[in-house]
Amino acid sequence: MKKYGVYIAIEGVDGSGKSTLFENIFLRLKDENFYFDVYCPTKIINSKSVIESIYKRFFFLQNNSYFKAIVYAIRYYKASSKVNWNADLILGDRSLVTCYVARWKKWFNSVFLTSLFVNFLQPKIKSPDYVLFLKIAPDILKERLSGREFNIDETPERSNDMLIAYQEIQSGNLINRLKHVKWIEIDADKTPTTLTNDVMEIIKKIINDEKNFR
Repeated sequence: MKKYGVYIAIEGVDGSGKSTLFENIFLRLKDENFYFDVYCPTKIINSKSVIESIYKRFFFLQNNSYFKAIVYAIRYYKASSKVNWNADLILGDRSLVTCYVARWKKWFNSVFLTSLFVNFLQPKIKSPDYVLFLKIAPDILKERLSGREFNIDETPERSNDMLIAYQEIQSGNLINRLKHVKWIEIDADKTPTTLTNDVMEIIKKIINDEKNFR
């Protein structure tokens, strides 16, 4: 039996609306007085730390995939240490799943090497109990990405690679640390209000089901 609350992560390709949905759900949870905490592993906690200062100062390091992976691994651990894992709900803006997606089959098209790399850098990071995966139509995704400021990681090509990785991870049961994860696909081609309402109902049902199961 788990000794911590149910951990639900919002996942999806760049441009699918993860951050907007996360912020809206956060506000709704507060308004409805849920006992919850959040896990935002990719956000900077201490911008003045040595590793973050080096990463920000030297542009070429931002394009070095290995150094970038180390920076994000540190962010994951720092964020994890600040979470109240005993809350009824831990809401994640991305999760360990994102780490596997970002590295998916980068070396010799190998799932084993992907898992080995991520597990070496982040051996103790919790994987989510549930993943709410945002699905979005390709034409809408392309329109959203075109309206963003330039980011080398946010392109239609990159989003397509991420989608393939998500699909293979979800359907293939290929990574031991993610085998227990329950995936729920969410149609993200909706207004923010409608999407928030739909996801809130899903979260409430998950929490109730988990409480009854325990």
